Amino acid sequence: MDASAGQFGPIDEFPENGLKEIELNGETLLLAKTAGGIKALSGHCPHNGAPLKKGVRAGDKIICPWHKAAFSLGSGKCLAPPAIDDLQRYAVEVRDGIIHVQALPVPAPQRIQPDSTQSFAIIGAGAAGFSAAQTLRAEGFSGRIVMIDAPGRLPYDRTALSKTFLAKPEGAHPPTLRDEAFYDQQAIERQSGLVEALDVEQRTIRLRGGTAQRFDAIFIATGGQAKTLDVPGADLAGIYTLRSADDAEAIKQAASSAKQVVIVGSSFIGMEVAAALRQRDLAVTLVSPEAVPFEAHLGREIGAVIQKLHESKGVVFKSGEEVAGFSGEKAVNLVRLKSGGHLPADLVILGLGTRPSTAFLDGAFTQKDGGVPVDSSLRVADGVFAGGDIAAFPLWGQGERVRVEHWRVAEQQGRIAALNMLQRPARFAQTPFFWTIQYGQRFDYAGLGRGDDRLSVRGDLQGDGFIAYYVRDGKVVAALGHQRDQEMAAIIELLDRRQDWSVEALHPQGQSPRQVLDKLLKA
Repeated sequence: MDASAGQFGPIDEFPENGLKEIELNGETLLLAKTAGGIKALSGHCPHNGAPLKKGVRAGDKIICPWHKAAFSLGSGKCLAPPAIDDLQRYAVEVRDGIIHVQALPVPAPQRIQPDSTQSFAIIGAGAAGFSAAQTLRAEGFSGRIVMIDAPGRLPYDRTALSKTFLAKPEGAHPPTLRDEAFYDQQAIERQSGLVEALDVEQRTIRLRGGTAQRFDAIFIATGGQAKTLDVPGADLAGIYTLRSADDAEAIKQAASSAKQVVIVGSSFIGMEVAAALRQRDLAVTLVSPEAVPFEAHLGREIGAVIQKLHESKGVVFKSGEEVAGFSGEKAVNLVRLKSGGHLPADLVILGLGTRPSTAFLDGAFTQKDGGVPVDSSLRVADGVFAGGDIAAFPLWGQGERVRVEHWRVAEQQGRIAALNMLQRPARFAQTPFFWTIQYGQRFDYAGLGRGDDRLSVRGDLQGDGFIAYYVRDGKVVAALGHQRDQEMAAIIELLDRRQDWSVEALHPQGQSPRQVLDKLLKA
């Protein structure tokens, strides 16, 4: 028998969820019973290798258990990031009740030859910008695509900087999303330069030192810049922020000879950096004005859980403290606190959050914090769209305007913006989601809550896993899961479908969100 083909048992021997994992020529495949018959697809998520058999099924869609990418079981098409590739498809034939599967040839990438007079610009080469460029080509746009970015690097996975890159003393550069050949094949022009001005009404962009260029549509996805401290000694060597790959590489180099690290701020970046550097056996002290990490966003109870995890790994917390200044001759060696205390340090990392990079925009198109108000289609004005960290969008497509600085949200918004640039109406109404991994412990967060929301917990906050629901006016507005990958995938799907869930309806005692989703789909 051809090594690329195989027989895989009677068609009636499927698990209840209609998913079955098989091996073909050393590759793991996923067989799925769908409305269109039996389908065979690659069995691991192309984003980070999660086994899709352990994912959550929602009709003819499978949601990755780890980072919540979603794929069509019928076509293999990627429906939601952070994956950027479709699943590979295999030929399936049922003969005499037996399933036969055969590999299909993978077509070679075709070089795009732009043939349209239209030209689109994407300002920014992060998650949103990359996603928009890829989607434009995937949806058949044949015009000119120009991606403008000041750093001039290939778009890369920024989530890896604090989650994995810093934890390793040595290693490769931060992983790029695509190699140089992709941009060449897809005819995506990459211009390195700083946007000095954008005329929204005329849709013209002027780079520093250059002339104005006019485009038919523009997507603004410039992200944010790290906040710094305006205190004495802030310009000493050895003090860093973490926003870019260059920042991460500089911190990694400095950490190779450092012994005492002070992290200022208990943001997610700050906490992930603390975990990464403790894994390298560096002494880490974290200074924050909050009583516990994430108190304003996740509440005191959840913040205490995360702080306890860090303390168990040796991180020292200086809570309720603020930095008065830094001391040192040329490089920092001391962090001075407003309380009068001081901390020795040969490496300081500021994790104070970010501010939108929108200085080039007319103030009429920005709000007080620098964010850019958009509607549910991410529209700023005719032919101009914004997404990612800078976009203030209506939550779930109709709520109050919010800015959400999550990687997956930025990728989703890049897709939505691209469709609207092509005049194919689409709305961003998905549930915001992010994940953080600290010391191998995973926390997933879906929705958008506040620290003062009422907390309702399923599971034990001090045990091996839980889901905490954030409740406002009787409705679940967000959920945080600790080591509950699959349940959080189901919760995202449920929140996408409606936003009026009570805790008891979303997660009844003695049941799981996956069971609620299954019942909803069968109704």
